[in-house]
Amino acid sequence: MGNSKLLTPTQVSERIQRPVRTLERWRSTGEGPAFVRLGRRIAYREEDVDAWLSRRVYASRADELSRRSTVSTAA
Repeated sequence: MGNSKLLTPTQVSERIQRPVRTLERWRSTGEGPAFVRLGRRIAYREEDVDAWLSRRVYASRADELSRRSTVSTAA
């Protein structure tokens, strides 16, 4: 974690092309990338955002559905 670049919610929002409000909702539900709370401020480690995005790469719709069913049956 030593040299992790910290991103603001606005930077992450621009990067993933979703509103900042969506990031706020995801923080409440645990859906979005991991975040860091620095006092009252929120930041995201760049490596966590990259890892979160990587977990959302699918080769096909069938691949996506297959992974979703695996996750839901594991829960």
